[in-house]
Amino acid sequence: MDAYKQAKEMEEAQKQLPFPIFGSGEKPDFNRYRVNLLVDHCGSQGAPVIVESNPTYPNLLGRDVVDFIRQASYWAGVNGNQQVKDDDVRRAVEEKIYRSNQLQERMQAITRRGRSTLQSSPG
Repeated sequence: MDAYKQAKEMEEAQKQLPFPIFGSGEKPDFNRYRVNLLVDHCGSQGAPVIVESNPTYPNLLGRDVVDFIRQASYWAGVNGNQQVKDDDVRRAVEEKIYRSNQLQERMQAITRRGRSTLQSSPG
């Protein structure tokens, strides 16, 4: 599905919600999704090479993937497994969904009350 069609579907879905997703009725700005650079590699041979100056697991795989692996490993230990099994992965997925839903529910409750404050610790 192309980005424009997806954006239109999101806009239509938002109209059916009891509260606005993007603030107080303002239209979402999709300009940040515009293409700003195209690079042609048709003359190249072989696979593209990506250089990572600090090749840690989070930098190579992404922090979310590493957190997920850690979570599955945790559930393997809780279940007494030496290796991660499919039940451990399933439990990690369920827990991730549960935490995600909790955050979404809290944000919706704050939005319904009509107030939101963000605090950040000095840094």
